[in-house]
Amino acid sequence: MWGDEKGQLMATARACVDGQSIRELVEAYDDHFAKKIKGLADTTLRVAASDDDLVGRAVERIYEIRCKIVHTKDGGGGSGDLLLPFSPEAERLWPDIDLVELLSRGVLTAAAKAAVV
Repeated sequence: MWGDEKGQLMATARACVDGQSIRELVEAYDDHFAKKIKGLADTTLRVAASDDDLVGRAVERIYEIRCKIVHTKDGGGGSGDLLLPFSPEAERLWPDIDLVELLSRGVLTAAAKAAVV
């Protein structure tokens, strides 16, 4: 069995992304990632965290936001905490989009290196 989506995302991120890269992004957006943002994310990222903790918390945050978007698309599934287009919370997503981009680049780079070997 391959595990659930969140477990797969966690395993992939831990294998392909280093915590220092995430730390640098968190430092650049410290105000954004350091506190909970109502309607967007409860999971925070702290510069002082260990590399492994940063990667794990980054995945938690991304998955949390992903669920809010997906549940918005499928009608909410009973959840009142949705991320709607053009909402103030959606406007604050840019640092999180940069985080997803960072993780995506790490995965693509790792896959390319594996293909060359």
